[in-house]
Amino acid sequence: MILTIADFMKVYPLSNSQHNLYNNKHILAIKFGEGRSVSVTASLFVTISAMILLILLNMRITWSKKTRISTMAGMMIAMVVGMLTGLLGGIILGILLNGNLFFSTLISMGVGVVIGFIIGLPTGIISILDGMLSGLMGGMMGAMLGEMISSEYWDIITKVMFIMFIALMLTLFYYIQDETTEKGEKYYFSMIRNPVVLAVSFLAFFYFYNMLGSIFEHSEINSHLHNYKFFK
Repeated sequence: MILTIADFMKVYPLSNSQHNLYNNKHILAIKFGEGRSVSVTASLFVTISAMILLILLNMRITWSKKTRISTMAGMMIAMVVGMLTGLLGGIILGILLNGNLFFSTLISMGVGVVIGFIIGLPTGIISILDGMLSGLMGGMMGAMLGEMISSEYWDIITKVMFIMFIALMLTLFYYIQDETTEKGEKYYFSMIRNPVVLAVSFLAFFYFYNMLGSIFEHSEINSHLHNYKFFK
């Protein structure tokens, strides 16, 4: 018997009545296998979206300035992005797929390896290897952490890692641009050169992010969603 991703995971949009039931903070209901479901909250959606956006911005900057990035800098960029992506992605998948360490580890390692490969590609084979291995290790560790940590700490560990992810990615942006921007040339994001603006923006983002509520409400959602026919 072959288990496909489609068999393993099914996604259902929430109806209007379900949105009202969860105070409009839940976007999708996802079923993993038999009798297991989680909801995609607004906080989780923002977390994943911000993650993808920062990775894509990093790719754009790295590829557009690849001729100015040294091999050593390329290795550092690939290692940081691969490791951070694997760690945060692995934690999220380890929590969503809690109880199925094989799939969470496999998927998170795969994501980390692919991102590490793409980021390292502009600066050569050494950067590619560094990025892939960092993504592999980060994905494995993140999935294990998400699997083993108690459910009462799911939100805390995810938010801590998300803060670290954004802080380190912004630091990496500054490093890349400082390393590759010639005198008189315009920065992609000039705001990162002003620590006051950066700090205020950072705090404002996390203030509104925290207002979205919990990232994972797995146990509460399961007790309600199984009453709906599409899970039977």
